[in-house]
Amino acid sequence: MKLSNPKKLVDMNSFLPLDGESRVEILYAGTELIINVFFEIGDGASDEKKTFRFKKAKYFYKLPFPGYSPFSCSSDEGIELLNCLVEYGYSEMVDIDKERSGISGYAHYRLFFHSIGVAVYVIAKSFSFE
Repeated sequence: MKLSNPKKLVDMNSFLPLDGESRVEILYAGTELIINVFFEIGDGASDEKKTFRFKKAKYFYKLPFPGYSPFSCSSDEGIELLNCLVEYGYSEMVDIDKERSGISGYAHYRLFFHSIGVAVYVIAKSFSFE
């Protein structure tokens, strides 16, 4: 599936320590996909948490990273986008779903979690970050 025009929405370098996240929790409830990112600050006595919430999530894919992905985007290979929540300006999958369902307004997002080796792709109406 082709993707293009990636846009950085949240730079995880702004809150993650140099060794990255310690663990990631993925929950799906109703139509909301929740991704909790845990990381240690300072002496590691306690975990900190940031949460990505994807509203009206239609599809999500958890894939090995690095590894094979059914999604391809040549402009997504720059190092400046690796540790970020990205929204794609164009997604072949969103277009196919729109033709099939007749419902528009969905976006294609992705996150890479380096320390646990996971890529998460999400098709949802919107997202929030807390």
